[in-house]
Amino acid sequence: MSRVSSFRLVFTSLKLDFVLSRAPLAGLIVMSAQTGRAQFTGDYAVTPPAPALYEHVGEIRQFGQWFAHSGAGSPGLDTTQAPQSVGLIGASCCRPDNLDFNTFAPAPGTVTFSYTIDGTNEGRFNWFHGGTRKIGTTLVNVPLIEGPTITNASQAASTVSFNVEEGEEFGFNVRASGNSVIFPVPISVIATRLVTIFDFHGPASTAPGPLLEQLTRDGDNLRFQFQAEPAHAYTVEYNEENLSTQWLSLTNFSTKTLSTAIIVDKIHGDDSRFYRVRGEPIR
Repeated sequence: MSRVSSFRLVFTSLKLDFVLSRAPLAGLIVMSAQTGRAQFTGDYAVTPPAPALYEHVGEIRQFGQWFAHSGAGSPGLDTTQAPQSVGLIGASCCRPDNLDFNTFAPAPGTVTFSYTIDGTNEGRFNWFHGGTRKIGTTLVNVPLIEGPTITNASQAASTVSFNVEEGEEFGFNVRASGNSVIFPVPISVIATRLVTIFDFHGPASTAPGPLLEQLTRDGDNLRFQFQAEPAHAYTVEYNEENLSTQWLSLTNFSTKTLSTAIIVDKIHGDDSRFYRVRGEPIR
């Protein structure tokens, strides 16, 4: 599966920003580096149709490869920080509110994620997998496995890991349990839960495209680098108009080991363009 990283590159005589000229590459240097972790990207994309706070989400509504559905009340799904994290929100003043956020594993493997909890009064959070498994287009019942129920109103970061089969459903449930008090004075006791899921990785998920970083300029030489994974073919492309026109190849190379690719280029004038790096595994 191809992975793409892109950004716009602009130079002016007064301001240094992300820029690359059309001149041929002056050099390519390879050194050791480390890779990062995939989050809510690729097979697990979660940016519907624009990052926002979504409330009263119906069961048939799809968020990338995820589904979010709610019970009573007004819980919601906060995607404003995707793909780095998503926020699962429960809010209740009279009766329990639920939010389920779940998906199907595209391949067997391990699911790992970290989470934090913030809230008031009664509520809970738990992860689950199983219950339903998708085989082709057919849904079949399988044993449901639930993680421990966390009733803490607040909790620092914690990490979870579990295994799933191909097509197995998995996800999260957040519940806020508000209530009404009649005596001696009628009041509503509001309960809230905000569970933030981050550092998420699932089987067959696609890692983010290369992160273009450490941009420097020395005279006419522009230098930047990105993390190159082993056994991958990379193509550096540019676009001088906008993202709807054809991308043109600037250079390409392949890697055998984990590495950092350092690109050095000649810069002329006040060029403005879009630039991206495409990476594909070598089969």
